[in-house]
Amino acid sequence: MARKKKPPGLENWTWDEINLGRKMSKSEKRIRRLSVSLGATKKTDGQIEPPFFDENPTYYFVFIGLLVLCFVLLLTAGGKR
Repeated sequence: MARKKKPPGLENWTWDEINLGRKMSKSEKRIRRLSVSLGATKKTDGQIEPPFFDENPTYYFVFIGLLVLCFVLLLTAGGKR
């Protein structure tokens, strides 16, 4: 099966970026990769759709844990000025 050709001028873009219509930052690419590995699905327009909580609660526990971790790091690093 032949590979699908990318549009002219967008050869260096990933297919996710082409489907979204914009360049993504490195951190956004990492978050999308983590989301898909935890059970989220990609739509044809490039959007990521998270699973329902009943189907995959691990997805939500991981992202809530990362949010809490960032908040704790923000509070502890903010006091060391």
